[in-house]
Amino acid sequence: VFCWGYNGWGSLGIGDMPSANAPVRVTLAPTDGVASDVAAGGFTSCVLLSNGRAQCWGRNQYGEVGDATRILRNVPTAVGGVAAAVDIDAGDNHVCVLRSVGRMQCWGRSIDGRTGDATFANVAEVSAGGMHTCARTTLGARRCWGSNVAGQLTPNNLNEGIMRGSAGGRHTCITSTMGTVTCWGDDSEGQLGESPVTFDGQTAVEVAAGARHTCARLDDASVWCWGHSLFGQSGVQTLTTPSMPVRLI
Repeated sequence: VFCWGYNGWGSLGIGDMPSANAPVRVTLAPTDGVASDVAAGGFTSCVLLSNGRAQCWGRNQYGEVGDATRILRNVPTAVGGVAAAVDIDAGDNHVCVLRSVGRMQCWGRSIDGRTGDATFANVAEVSAGGMHTCARTTLGARRCWGSNVAGQLTPNNLNEGIMRGSAGGRHTCITSTMGTVTCWGDDSEGQLGESPVTFDGQTAVEVAAGARHTCARLDDASVWCWGHSLFGQSGVQTLTTPSMPVRLI
């Protein structure tokens, strides 16, 4: 695992080192697994291991590191009670994993019900956002829960046609069987795009919703982004808000 960026809360997992503007290798806690996936949240980062377990590090104000404490952890720390996990995602103050049995497991800040209900079954994908969480079922339905302050939960009962999805800061996006991206919730920075977002005949196969911007990967391996771009996260460093997709790759 390599991380870079702001390390004020230990979210890079590299100890007391200052923030890094280039990738720095993260040394995992002793384990018999290897890193298979990584998730970077608002104040916490996590890695999913090949043995189905997880390690997290960061602020831990709400127990989001998952070690049964609220002590800041600036190096990878084993998450307790997680086994047979196949996917992981980190929100602002909570973390969720998808287990191989089709159930999810979340921990951290639970205000507004964002950590959900562990009895929710038939889950194929889980995404932790800023203040909400969404899941896609094995039947292609979409369910979200948590804060709805910006309408990020609505519509909340999409029952078919959902391919992939992502919960952002205060918005939610999905890719459909039509190859388009549809978003709802906060649009203060153009992060919803001209929804549904189309790509001149190309098909969107994956979407990632950030704090105030959104990106999509297409079937030709290109990556397009739109929304807040003050720091260049949407491809063009500008004070204006591009609601139309900009190609990055």
